[in-house]
Amino acid sequence: MKRIILLSFFISFTGECLAQESFKKSFWINPNPISRTSGDIYLMKDTTVKYENMDQKSKEEINKLYPIGSKLTVTEELVINDKKVTVSREITIDQNFLNTTSIGKSENVTLNHCIKSSVIFEGDKVYINGYLQKDANGNYLSNGIFYYKLKNRQTIKLYFGEFNVSALTLPIKYRFKGKDGLKEDFSASINGNILFGYSIGRTSFFYQEKVGNKSNTLKLTGGLLLGASTVTLNSSNTSKAAVPVVEDVEIVKGLATIGYGVSFSYNKINLGVFSGYDYAIGEEASKWNYNKKPWLGIAVGYSLFNF
Repeated sequence: MKRIILLSFFISFTGECLAQESFKKSFWINPNPISRTSGDIYLMKDTTVKYENMDQKSKEEINKLYPIGSKLTVTEELVINDKKVTVSREITIDQNFLNTTSIGKSENVTLNHCIKSSVIFEGDKVYINGYLQKDANGNYLSNGIFYYKLKNRQTIKLYFGEFNVSALTLPIKYRFKGKDGLKEDFSASINGNILFGYSIGRTSFFYQEKVGNKSNTLKLTGGLLLGASTVTLNSSNTSKAAVPVVEDVEIVKGLATIGYGVSFSYNKINLGVFSGYDYAIGEEASKWNYNKKPWLGIAVGYSLFNF
């Protein structure tokens, strides 16, 4: 029962992330198609095909649309004497015209390996802009821009990794029991911490025709915590020192914090568990009972990490 009460006490306090900066967020694009019960979703790209490279069926369709010897009126907008004017002219369809004709089409993309990329969700397409890669000669080459095209109410999930730096506060710390009768302790204080972390996660992209798309992100962040705060020394929290602080006397000292932590996030809902050590600084700081002793902090909140 006591442990349940302690846990409830922890959760009643919220950790707050003051700011976060993410670096080098990379989505990992698998070369295999994404399997769905309604059919595989392939990575695709838009391309153009010239008349001479078209298959026979496509050429026949172009020939029907533009028969040789027929007339075609072309309208262009030109700027003459700083004024826009519309000019129409008539041309005769011949073989040279057909040879300059091209059509756009979509085709599946075959990747030889997983690539890192940036991603954006627009309309029914999740666009993939692959990072530049070096060839055998050391030159940077682009993978091009690809996309996944989704049907209505279809979802794909892509995995990513990113580095981040976060400003974090932990309003409550729990300090463990120790030797020589050292009691457990809760402390509430103003503190500032910087979390240097790396996140791995997954974003699901859900296409809803006409009513707007949805994206949901799960991620797990782990990293190193560095921080600073203060502690007020008194006769109670220096009782284990050889010479405790005199009763009715209080001494404020600085604390340097080093620790580590893990945070699980779903969109803007977050749960973080952090552990570390506080080092008191200054004269008589070593009298503090919990100097260099481990602590545990739990942070539950909304927008602990911003996306």
